Parts: sequence; C-alpha cells; structure tokens
Amino acid sequence: MRKFYIFCIAACCFAVGVSASEHNFVRVAHAKGSQTEKPEFKSLLAKAEKGDAKAQFKVGVKYSLGEDVPQDSDKAVKWYKKAAKKGEPLAQNNLAALYMKGKDKDGKGVAKDVKKGLTWYKKAAEQGSTVALNNLAVHYLTGTGVPQDTDKAVEYFTKAAELGDEMAKDYLKGIKKAAEEKGGEEE
Repeated sequence: MRKFYIFCIAACCFAVGVSASEHNFVRVAHAKGSQTEKPEFKSLLAKAEKGDAKAQFKVGVKYSLGEDVPQDSDKAVKWYKKAAKKGEPLAQNNLAALYMKGKDKDGKGVAKDVKKGLTWYKKAAEQGSTVALNNLAVHYLTGTGVPQDTDKAVEYFTKAAELGDEMAKDYLKGIKKAAEEKGGEEE
C-alpha cells in the first residue's frame, strides 16, 4: 500500500512538472532581502497600520520574502495574523503554512502547530482560496502533518479544480493515472 502512495505522489508531481521534494507549493519564502525600507513600502505600511487587510497581507509577504525590507519572520507572522483575523484568505493560507512549518532557522516565526495550521487553511479554503485547497490536498496526499488520506486529498483537489484551478486538475489527472496503473499491476 505504501508503494502505491509513493507512486501516486510521484505521478502527481510528474503531472504538474515538479520534483517530489517540491510538491508543497506554499507561497512562503525565506530569502534575505534589502536592509533598508523603500518609500513604496512605507506607503503600504501606512495603509496596513490603518487596518487595510490587503495591505496587511502584503506587508506580511514583504517581511516573509525580505522584499523592500529586511526579512523578518516574526513581523511577517504579526501582519499575516492581523489580515487573517479580518478574513483575508491569502493571509490565512500563508499563516497556515507558517504554523505547519514552525520556526525558521533563526528561531523566528511561530511554533509548529498543525492544528492551527489546518484551521487557517480551512478558513481560507471555505472562502474559495484555491491555494489553500491545494495546500490542504497536498498535506493529505503526502501525509505531511496529518494522517495520509487520498480520498480527502481528492476532495480538496476537486473543489479547487471546480473553481478553475489548473494545478488541481493536473494533480487529479496524476492521481487517476496512478490509480489506473496500480489497477493494472494487480491483474
């Protein structure tokens, strides 16, 4: 059975053109960025400080990536939380990803908390975030942080595909192909 799941994951990754180590396409990076704030960032930060959820999310991204500001996972978490609590689905997704991963190599960010991560992914998915739906599906497909459950993965991929997400459609094709090839092995 384990061979089937590994084959299924490999087939899905092949279908979307990524290596098995790249299967989790969470959009949270940890690159070093510039050491000074740029004027565009200051304008964005002012909007975020006034409570604009989209601006708060964007500030979180800037700190995650180290783009226009020094990379700072603690500040990224702060801004993602503010936006996520206001219902911003992309912030909910990125906050979920940080909870699933845990602290960075410098000890910054949030402690690993799979339950909180899944909760935030689900909140984003309930709002139709295909990124969150795909991330949930990949976690269930691979058994990363959750019990492996191909049926649940297919359910989340199907929801994302129904919303027009091409990556989810490719994963579903890969899962179907792997199941067909597995069926052919048993004959």
